[in-house]
Amino acid sequence: MGTIYEEIGVRRAGILKAWQAQLASGPQTLCPSASRGAGRFANPVAYVAGECAKDTLAWLVDGRSAEDAPGSLGDWCRLRAVQETSPSRALRPILDLKRIVRDAVGTRGDADGLAAFDERIDEIALLAFDRYAESREKLFQVRRDEMRRGEGIVNSRQARDRARLEGDGR
Repeated sequence: MGTIYEEIGVRRAGILKAWQAQLASGPQTLCPSASRGAGRFANPVAYVAGECAKDTLAWLVDGRSAEDAPGSLGDWCRLRAVQETSPSRALRPILDLKRIVRDAVGTRGDADGLAAFDERIDEIALLAFDRYAESREKLFQVRRDEMRRGEGIVNSRQARDRARLEGDGR
């Protein structure tokens, strides 16, 4: 029986495939089918999910610090933020990695190693939540600013029309 990280290394391809499918899940309108291809432009959702799965699993296994969290995790969180789902539903695939690893490793992993790995997944889930929340906040700011600009345009047009009617009677 090896360490959990050795077992994950041996089963990395299967874990990545299962987890990428979870990360790419979401509303059908925003998640094109995999039959369209797997390229960055043919299926951007699958591409972002694949990059996030690969980079995040490497981050988890390598034991890097939170400051070194992969940028692709932020990309995935931004994608989930625009999908208009609840935070718990949007970020659930991060926590699904626990089950996926346990299914892949089975009894070959040591209990202490699995507990430590679960803590790492919890850490990346919290980082993902922070990035998701930042993205949602940015979206709301953009929407608010668009509404304000729209109101400004409407008000200026109304003022112009009012001045035109009052000024020369046309």
